[in-house]
Amino acid sequence: MLLLLAALTLAACAAPRAATPLDEALRQEIGARGLTGDPSLGRDLPAIDDPLAQLGKQLFFTKALSGDMDVACASCHHPLLAGGDALAVGVGVGAVEPDALGPGRARPDGLANVPRNASTTFNVGLWDQALFWDGRVESLGKTAGTNGNDDLGICTPDEHFPDADPLAGADLVSAQSRFPVTSQNEMRGELEQHKPNWMVR
Repeated sequence: MLLLLAALTLAACAAPRAATPLDEALRQEIGARGLTGDPSLGRDLPAIDDPLAQLGKQLFFTKALSGDMDVACASCHHPLLAGGDALAVGVGVGAVEPDALGPGRARPDGLANVPRNASTTFNVGLWDQALFWDGRVESLGKTAGTNGNDDLGICTPDEHFPDADPLAGADLVSAQSRFPVTSQNEMRGELEQHKPNWMVR
């Protein structure tokens, strides 16, 4: 009897349901916009086993990029924490325990060091318009499917808006990766405080 009940329950779950008018309207909109369901199609994204991607992974997890050698990109954007840090606002440099992650990561004064939430790094290569919560790394063209590289340039804090930064790099992610290491709160710490970003990099 129990087996029959389980079989009927599974059959009911697997039965297709009738499309509603909302489902049909959504299907038409998806077709009209040419959405494929796979935003990675047509993008130049490296394979995870590519040597450059592996180098990027090693750099992402090393504290050697931080001025005080106490924080890595992964400290605030850890894969096990959905590409973030599970904190309302980030700690950045100066944590009591530099190897702690998430809620275990704190400063001696108990205050946050970074005045914003650490956005996720998951699927960051699929963004075409801007990165950071305030959009400070921004594609000037915002062309879909280009990772911000549509030959119109990328604007960064190193140049006055709306001028393209000639050193931004190949895409939004490349441009974005240049800034946490220059932020005193995020990774720079006390290193070379009076020098411009390009010298710190």
